[in-house]
Amino acid sequence: MVNGMALFSTADRGRIEGVVAEQERRTSGELVVLVVPSSDSYLDVRMAFAALAGLAVGEIVHAMAPALDAAVVLWAVFLGGVAVFALLGIGAVLGRVLPGARTQSAVERRAREEFFARGIFETRDRTGVLLMLSELERTVALWGDAGVHRVLHDEGWQRHVGQIVESVRRDQAADGVVTALEQIGDVLAAHFPPRPDDTNELPDAVQGV
Repeated sequence: MVNGMALFSTADRGRIEGVVAEQERRTSGELVVLVVPSSDSYLDVRMAFAALAGLAVGEIVHAMAPALDAAVVLWAVFLGGVAVFALLGIGAVLGRVLPGARTQSAVERRAREEFFARGIFETRDRTGVLLMLSELERTVALWGDAGVHRVLHDEGWQRHVGQIVESVRRDQAADGVVTALEQIGDVLAAHFPPRPDDTNELPDAVQGV
C-alpha cells in the first residue's frame, strides 16, 4: 500500500497545520486532519477475485488441453488464484476493482474508529472534528462531535466531503482540505467562540499511520 503521508508534500502539511492553528484561534472547536493509506485490508475482495480467477484459469487450461491430468488443472487453478491475490495486494490495482459501496462503508468505519481512538470525542465543549482522507479509496470522511453536528447538519458535511474528494481527484488535495477547514472554521467561530481559558486539546499536525 502507499505511504500514509504521500498524499501531501511537506509544504502541504505545513500549510494545512497553519490553517488548523489559525482556525482554532477563532473558536473553541478542535480540528484534526488524518491521512491513512487505506481503510481496510479488503481481504474478502481479494480472495473473491482470486477464486474467480483461479476457476477461470482452470476452465481455460482444461478447454485447451482436455487430456491433462486433473492434478495439473488443479495446480493451474491454485497458481492462477495466488497470482491474482498477489496482484491485488498492489494498492493501485486493488483500488480499481473495489466496489464503491464497500469502500465507502470501510472509510466510514475507519473514521469512526479513529474518532474515538484519538480522543476527538473528549473535548470540553464536544466540538472536535475529524477530517480523514483514505488514500487507497481516494475518499474522505468527516466526523464531528455532538456539539458541532447540531450546527453543521448532514448536508453541510456532505458538501465539504464532496469538495475535498473532487480536489483529490484533481491532485489538489491540499487545496480542498484547506478550503474545507476554513469553511468549517467559520461555522465553529460563529457558534463556538474561544473561551478565555481555551487550550489546544488536540494536535494541529497532520496525523498519519
